[in-house]
Amino acid sequence: MDLKLAAEIHRVGLEVGYFEVKDVIQWTDQLIEELDHPPIELIDVSLTVNQHSADVCSKLKLVKGHVDATFIVKVILGLINEYLKESRDFSNVGYMLTMLNEIPLEDSELASELWWVLEWEILAIEELAGNLEDARKGIEKFLKQFSGYEKYYTPEKTVVS
Repeated sequence: MDLKLAAEIHRVGLEVGYFEVKDVIQWTDQLIEELDHPPIELIDVSLTVNQHSADVCSKLKLVKGHVDATFIVKVILGLINEYLKESRDFSNVGYMLTMLNEIPLEDSELASELWWVLEWEILAIEELAGNLEDARKGIEKFLKQFSGYEKYYTPEKTVVS
């Protein structure tokens, strides 16, 4: 896996609340142990153990390389899809709203689709329109299109190129 890709998956996952700081630190520590010459950016992330998630995200952004921001969002949505299929726990899907900040402007269609599916749930929760079961089915349908992207997140295989 490309180091920048892995770092961005962790950064966006942390920013939106899918990961916790301890998950990212564990990933960096494992990677540092595996690499002969770990990049200083990873070491800096590893040392942020008692810092706020925003500080860890800032350090992850410094990992060199380039990735497609939309692809990273799709990976996180794929992970959320798998999580919801297994857990059926919709209590935290609101963090998907934060993902709107991660979608590039040129992908406004994806942003609109995400916004409306989450708005549908909010309206159902507030009993303003629709019902919660239909809203959750809408979220599941939306997320299903990202099935398969989760394979790009393989924490047990942290070997990077």
